[in-house]
Amino acid sequence: MKASIFFLITALITFNTSAGIIPVSENPAEAAGPLVFLAGGASPHQNPALYPVASSASTVDINDDVRATVSFDLQALDFASDEGAFPYDNGFLDLTFLWYFGGVEQGFNYSYISWASILDQQLLGLSLLTFVSDDYLFANNLLQVGEWSLYAYAEQQYVGGSLFNVTETAPVPEPASILLFVLSVAGVFGRRLLRTKN
Repeated sequence: MKASIFFLITALITFNTSAGIIPVSENPAEAAGPLVFLAGGASPHQNPALYPVASSASTVDINDDVRATVSFDLQALDFASDEGAFPYDNGFLDLTFLWYFGGVEQGFNYSYISWASILDQQLLGLSLLTFVSDDYLFANNLLQVGEWSLYAYAEQQYVGGSLFNVTETAPVPEPASILLFVLSVAGVFGRRLLRTKN
């Protein structure tokens, strides 16, 4: 129920975005819009022929380095119509990722790219502009077990959201620890066996 309400609100708010700020994905297996993935891999929106290991994560471990990503149609971006209002009328395409747990903001990531750089990339014929968050959650040890929400805003306009779960796996004992335990138990029983024979 929470998920369906979340996506209904997401769909309604999406109609409010600028015409040129369009979330896209070159990977048919991944949805357009903000996604969560693990550090060390390419953005899940990237072309799977170039980055076959890129995939989003709907469930992560509490010890994982979780990142956010969103990609835009680079050729559709236009400074004249997409530049935000004050204080975001600064010559940059500004993007903010907001992380929520239990309805409370836990932190944010702010990224930007200059419109001049966007124009240069458009002239080169590139099609995808991808933003990736830094290690804020991991570095500050902020992840907690439960359901999380990620929201993305470009130029103060909502561009989408994503839900993900954080779990905690039980630690697996090392083989040396298991061997030490087995030898201790065997020693105790061996000693008892010797006492009963004497």
